[in-house]
Amino acid sequence: MLRLGEFARLRRVILPGAAPGIFAGLRLALIYAWLGNIGAEYFMSSGVGIGSLMINAQQLLDMPTILCGMVLVGITGAALDKAGRYWKCAPPAGVNRSSYDLFNSGLFSPRA
Repeated sequence: MLRLGEFARLRRVILPGAAPGIFAGLRLALIYAWLGNIGAEYFMSSGVGIGSLMINAQQLLDMPTILCGMVLVGITGAALDKAGRYWKCAPPAGVNRSSYDLFNSGLFSPRA
């Protein structure tokens, strides 16, 4: 078809076409893993971690600790989201940055 071998077709056609979906899935996986981690600490309090710290502070009515925990959870979640966005938008090795930005800007996709 393209006169490419199996490995070359995979490397030059299939993986670059699937990469945006793969990295979007990884970004969502990072976010859901973080939420699952915090949720698991709430239900299975181990005495160590942000979730158990917030539960102990809730039982002692320690509002500054609860708010600091909430801010820490939010900042960590935002940092994971930013890392996922960077990995999704970073061009693969050997790809011209300007052409990559044009096709990943949302102009050629049905959903922006």
